[in-house]
Amino acid sequence: MRNKYEEKDGSRLLQWLTGILGVAIFLAILFLVIYFGCRIKTIQIEGNEIHTDEEIKQVVFNDKYSWNSVYVFLKYKWKKPKTLPFVDTMEIQWKGPGSVKVHVYEKNMVGYLYVDSTGQFAYIDKDGIVEELSTRIIEGVVELQGLSVKDVKLYETLKTENGSTFKNLLSLTNTLEKYELMPQKIRVENGSSFCLLYKDVTVNFGNATNLNEKLVRLKKIFPEIEGLKGTLHMEDWTNEESDITFRKEK
Repeated sequence: MRNKYEEKDGSRLLQWLTGILGVAIFLAILFLVIYFGCRIKTIQIEGNEIHTDEEIKQVVFNDKYSWNSVYVFLKYKWKKPKTLPFVDTMEIQWKGPGSVKVHVYEKNMVGYLYVDSTGQFAYIDKDGIVEELSTRIIEGVVELQGLSVKDVKLYETLKTENGSTFKNLLSLTNTLEKYELMPQKIRVENGSSFCLLYKDVTVNFGNATNLNEKLVRLKKIFPEIEGLKGTLHMEDWTNEESDITFRKEK
């Protein structure tokens, strides 16, 4: 005859086995739901201006299981996607069983210049750090001309022959961005003066003194010369001098 201790042990074993079976059934159902119910139907991509949606998809959804939204989300939860030129990072969000969102964070580049020694374009950020070296020209990034480069290394500050001019150039580009006045090109002239080249207007800006005041004036002048072609002379303008000459071209 079984004693009460054997009965308790048998009851506990049954409960334990039942618990394991319940967990196994739950995991099996969860696997089937994820496997059959999370096929990606919609991919949202935002923040990319340099690379196409297709290029981003090829990098993120790059293996045989990338059709599953849960798999893709978990894959990049602890692992960053493969980097692309001009891209800082990418964030993958799970938006539902059939939907994944990819947010692309591109590098913030204020300008680029050609480096003879490398045969490439060096793209720099607001602090003068070289973010990319490439033979590709990216639309919307200002071309910088007239700088003499001593040394260029990726992820290091660009070294130029005239450090103070480069420092003033960075101040100029950052302030131009602040006032939404970025030109297509900025040219260094006579060692320390700057020329801003827009589509139809060239601005002889002069040096970087009175930088904010000059750009406030420039922002007010632009609506008055809209649609015209010519050169705006600001090189001799000071706080005490209000005359700024615009010479139209025929």
